[in-house]
Amino acid sequence: MTHNANHHQFHHGADDVARTYRFGGDTNNLLGYLLHPVQAVRVLAPLFVARLLQWRECRPGVFLYFVLQYVAVGFLWSILAFVDWQNWLLVVLLPQLFGLHWLLASNYLQHAHADGRSRINFARNFEGLINPLLFNAGLHTAHHLHGRSHWSELPELHERYRKEIDPRLNERGLVGYILRTYLLSLIVPGFQSESLMCDQFEIDARRSNDFDAGSSY
Repeated sequence: MTHNANHHQFHHGADDVARTYRFGGDTNNLLGYLLHPVQAVRVLAPLFVARLLQWRECRPGVFLYFVLQYVAVGFLWSILAFVDWQNWLLVVLLPQLFGLHWLLASNYLQHAHADGRSRINFARNFEGLINPLLFNAGLHTAHHLHGRSHWSELPELHERYRKEIDPRLNERGLVGYILRTYLLSLIVPGFQSESLMCDQFEIDARRSNDFDAGSSY
């Protein structure tokens, strides 16, 4: 619920509380990828609780629906842990924590070094085989701009925007991107990611200098 109300509303912009460049600057590296889920949870949890409390007042049925889900999961966890806590840790808790980390870390993959102030260059797109597995969520610009569209429509929508998107944000595959950006870049600096936010800062600076030079005459 906070994903739509926050991330999809502000598109990685300055009002997106979990924007990647909020934590430790505008980074795109292995450490940032590993830390981002922890950093994001810290700022998203208060939003989540606030929305639940808001629903308790104005939409009690929705509030009850979510609370019952938490109770059901907690009850199931308790039973499994009581039966065999070691297997519960290994088979239930750790995989679920890994899944949560992957879910939140994917935000870093899709937005780190993108331009949070752009109407179109705020997301990275992965055009490879990951899309049949994730309902075309790799086509992330279209996913953001057409959040209500069926996932099967995203390839066509992506092609509509593809020429407008900075080429550095259109990746052929996810695995190759991760290997190049987060591992090989540790050895070969040329594989390091480029920040589009820096590009925008430079453009703004040039415009400011041109304006100052023009105003001096």
